[in-house]
Amino acid sequence: MRRLRNKRVAGENRNVSGALCRARFPDGAATGLNCDEYPFAATHEGASLVPETSMSVRYILGEDNKKAGGKLGAFYCTHARLLDGEEFWVKVVD
Repeated sequence: MRRLRNKRVAGENRNVSGALCRARFPDGAATGLNCDEYPFAATHEGASLVPETSMSVRYILGEDNKKAGGKLGAFYCTHARLLDGEEFWVKVVD
């Protein structure tokens, strides 16, 4: 993936992924849940920039979603120091 710093486009990515959550899980929204998306909204591969079939969305606990977003932000800015458009890999671990 590639880091995206444009807040307007990241917002569009979140809007599109939110619409996908509502469409795919019409009864899934509940108090305390957020729509989580992959690829991340803060990437050039976010929901408004790729075909719907390339997106994964699901409702998760808002607290967990915010914690993961904070870690991603720290990764971008502190650990990896990624600039806009720079590539990075995601390794999924259990």
